[in-house]
Amino acid sequence: MDTALELENLAKTYKIGWRGIERKAVVDISLAIPTGTVFGLLGPNGAGKTTTIKMAVGFLRPDSGRISIFGQANSLKIRSRIGFLPEQPYFYPHLTAEKALDFYARLFYIKKAVRQERVRLLLDTVGLSDSANLPLQKFSKGMLQRFGIAQALVNNPDLLIVDEPASGLDPIGQVEIRKILTALNAEGKSILLSSHYLSEVENICHEVAIINKGTVISRGKVKNLLDTGDTYAVIASSLPTDWQPIKLATKIERVNGMVRMVVEKHRLDRAIENIRSSGGFIEGVHRTTKTLEQLFMEIIGGDTRGN
Repeated sequence: MDTALELENLAKTYKIGWRGIERKAVVDISLAIPTGTVFGLLGPNGAGKTTTIKMAVGFLRPDSGRISIFGQANSLKIRSRIGFLPEQPYFYPHLTAEKALDFYARLFYIKKAVRQERVRLLLDTVGLSDSANLPLQKFSKGMLQRFGIAQALVNNPDLLIVDEPASGLDPIGQVEIRKILTALNAEGKSILLSSHYLSEVENICHEVAIINKGTVISRGKVKNLLDTGDTYAVIASSLPTDWQPIKLATKIERVNGMVRMVVEKHRLDRAIENIRSSGGFIEGVHRTTKTLEQLFMEIIGGDTRGN
């Protein structure tokens, strides 16, 4: 499969303070982001996510390693195929949404007739058509985030990189951003998404990489990472109070008179028979999976560097 972005053995060290104390922000990052996918970049604060992104878009130069974009060496020309929304963007507050987008489009030398049509389409895409003539200083947080995505799309990029796009948004705002990103991916755009909202990442991303202390510690397709193997959850009700669960269950929970029992596949029939023979009722049986949050905590736990 073709790659939209490939990072190979990236490393970056900062010198802090007047003593020049070195801090390794990125130790060794290697990633290949397939074309046409939504790829999630996860990690605790200080793990190296933003530094990695800044190197990918050319804001920082890596100390070592290689970056290629759509199979070509990182250069100003190839980076014109990237759209970027940083975690804390700054927009000229006195400009209206329409004039601000026109300004950003001019930076890419887009002709006036094309700019006007693109600005109109972008405002419609992010649901801001009715606010086109409103100064950005009057925009809410959610509106600014949607505008930020519009400005990141002004050059019609093939790869969209967004750093914490749902930061500070309420649940409705988070859903709006997710819908926009999902629609953009459906149109064929590759997306690199860095976020702390793990449930949103789980809903939208095809693949994820978890980094900590400047290196990748886990990566893969979301469905594969969350697969717990051949284990099943059996939910039962109406079991007598003196019911004794079979010892073959790997986990048993009792909540409000309901029993949830996790068993391996080859013991599933025996578990169901045990419940029915004890007078219980099977409410449901389903294959177990982890959530991305559970996986993240298992991998990271308390092993974080922090800021």
